[in-house]
Amino acid sequence: MNRAIAAFFLLVVFFAARPAYSQKTSENDSRLKKALKDHPEADLNGDGVLTREEAVSFIRSLRDKSGSDNSDKAIEVPEDEFAREDLEDFEPESPGDGGVKMLFIGHSLVAPVESHLRKRVASKAGLKGYESRMQYSGGKTGAPLRHWNYTGRKQTTRPALMTGKWDCLAMGMSYYWAEVEDISRWIDFSLKYNPGMKFYLQDGWPAADGGFANYGRGDSRESRALREAAGESWKDVEKDEHDRNVLRFKAFEKLIAGLDRNMDTKLSALKKKYPGKVFSIRSSHAMLELRRLLEEKKLPVIDRVLASGKKDRGQALYADLLHSGSAVILLECYLYLAAVHKLDPRKLPALGEGAEVKLDKVLRELAWKITVKNPWSGVKASDVK
Repeated sequence: MNRAIAAFFLLVVFFAARPAYSQKTSENDSRLKKALKDHPEADLNGDGVLTREEAVSFIRSLRDKSGSDNSDKAIEVPEDEFAREDLEDFEPESPGDGGVKMLFIGHSLVAPVESHLRKRVASKAGLKGYESRMQYSGGKTGAPLRHWNYTGRKQTTRPALMTGKWDCLAMGMSYYWAEVEDISRWIDFSLKYNPGMKFYLQDGWPAADGGFANYGRGDSRESRALREAAGESWKDVEKDEHDRNVLRFKAFEKLIAGLDRNMDTKLSALKKKYPGKVFSIRSSHAMLELRRLLEEKKLPVIDRVLASGKKDRGQALYADLLHSGSAVILLECYLYLAAVHKLDPRKLPALGEGAEVKLDKVLRELAWKITVKNPWSGVKASDVK
């Protein structure tokens, strides 16, 4: 356990001893706020707020000997995983009913989409038999290589794949530990048990301030990776209504273009290895197109880039410096409905009330536009119903 995590551990012990009524979180306590900044993966539910309970759970996971190998080298699958006798526990609840069964691995930019799609949007869209499960790990530990290296109780995806009864695997991308070989490892393993599986790579987006708050200083691996991908664009910021740095729109476009080039390179290589198997969910374009409409003052409900707190998250694209607001999450759900389920989002029933209905219509139109323009979505206008 390194010094930073040891310090975090002491912080957790301190807060664990506090009475429950104190309700300390990263939003009202400076030490938890710093802990979240230093260890975003501790935010276990991906809502952008670190609670005392999450801090305790995070430190326990660090101490779990069956947790993970944190090196850059992929592990060999332990022999006991292949010999396990409980694979039935990892099957879908209703295999063979015709509904899409989807697994997710990823971080806090993926978890809200999986949850929202499963709990709210799937039924509203009329999906019958849809099921999904997610293997979650926050921040950089949610990249494909890191998820591969998890063993023991935290590794729930490999045994699920071994049942051969899941249809799709979605993977959250990251600046590193998401190379072609890292993605291929999951695909090769999956296809051994179900040759009909399909795979969806969900990209992300730059931080609201370009990444300076988290990665703009120092010589950490994160800092170097971000600067290499972004060039100098992440420095091109302006002040919002609360005097916080927010990327200018043109700089945001440049950063998204850089993400696109990186994803296109990976997808081109994967297409050659696995023709007709690998597709993309361009979450980056969900944020980009909403930001474009916000600049043009054409968005209902949304009137700011970055929320100032919990109360105005519904009016912002970003709930915090990195995590998405509710409008972005819903748009991502529509992207999955179009790409995976071949549904035309424009024909789906509207969600929300009042002005939210107008916003929902915009989101469904955008989902259609983003999907059919994305050459890696696997969807043409004539494919959807």
